[in-house]
Parts: sequence; structure tokens; C-alpha cells
Amino acid sequence: MEKLIYYAATSPEKLDRIGEYLNHRIERYLYRSRFGFVKIGMEAMDQLLKACPSQWLNLYIEYYLKTVQRLLESPEPEMQTRLSKILFF
Repeated sequence: MEKLIYYAATSPEKLDRIGEYLNHRIERYLYRSRFGFVKIGMEAMDQLLKACPSQWLNLYIEYYLKTVQRLLESPEPEMQTRLSKILFF
């Protein structure tokens, strides 16, 4: 996680690619019902959002919100509760 945050901090113009990649992987894990990996991916997205400088936030927030929407629409109630814990704590 530290390497990802360092990479994003040194190359903030690539935040859109990072967000797109994480979004794609989380959607794939949801489709395949690998909920442990979904949790890890969402934690990574959340930590990256908190470490992201505010001037570069608009590049990343689109994919973060797409992922949040996808998790809220998930039929798995555990994903919805996990998401609410991440978002509100």
C-alpha cells in the first residue's frame, strides 16, 4: 500500500489510470464472488483517496464513486455493510 501511495504522490497525473484499474479489478472480483479481494481493493481505494492531493482529486474520484455505486448495488449484504464502515469511519 505504501508503494501505491508513493507512486500516486510522485505521479499524480496517473491517478485516473490507477482508479480505473482498481475499479476494474473490484468489479471483476465482485462478479466472481471473491469478496476478500473486494475488501482489500476497497481499502486500497479508500486509503488512496485520503492520501490524494486535493488538486488531483478530480482525476480519481470518478472511479471511486463508480466503485461505491457498484458495491451499493451488489446483492451481497456483507459488501454493503463493509462499504458503509469504510465510508463513515
